[in-house]
Formats: sequence, C-alpha cells, structure tokens
Amino acid sequence: MVDRKFWVNEGRKAEFEEVFGPDGVWREFLSRSSGYAGSELRCESPDQRQFRLKDFWKSHLEFESFRDKFAADYEQLTQRVALDRIVERQELVGMYYTDENERGEEEGLVSA
Repeated sequence: MVDRKFWVNEGRKAEFEEVFGPDGVWREFLSRSSGYAGSELRCESPDQRQFRLKDFWKSHLEFESFRDKFAADYEQLTQRVALDRIVERQELVGMYYTDENERGEEEGLVSA
C-alpha cells in the first residue's frame, strides 16, 4: 500500500477529485498494471482541505515493477497537478506491504 496526504488549494476540490477520485485519471493510470488492486480516497479534514489517498497493490514487487515501467508517465502526471496548482502540498505517509509467513498467510503490514 502507498499512503499519501494531500492539502488541496482553495477552490480546487473538483479538479482534485477529477484526478484522484474513484473515476479519476489516477485510477486509470494505475490500472495499467495487473498488480493494482484499487485506491481509497477520503477527506480527513474539510476545513483544511486535507485528503488521504491509499493505493493498494497485490504485491510490493508489482508496485515496484509498475513504478519502474511508468516513471516518465508518473512524472508527467504529477507535473500536471503541480502546474495546475491543484494541490498546495502533499506528504508521503508511508509505503507498506503485507508480510507473509512460510504458509503464505498474511501477518500484517511491514514498512517498504
């Protein structure tokens, strides 16, 4: 899982949701990988225009493979968001993957 926080600029919530919402450009972009398992966006503080976005992957390896393969496209998309001044700032909360024991059972989140 990749976990991020965003602070959206005043009056830009609609554009932010067009990019990062359930039917947005971000989900379409990540869907290029069969390892992508979905995203969850929620507003944590309407007054501060703070959102939290969690992207889920079938495995850490699949995420890393996607990141390597589509690095240029990722950079282009993040530059678009920056140039359009949609986001005031963002913070990477963390990257986590599910650890499995020798029987293939999940044991919890481990920092990537």
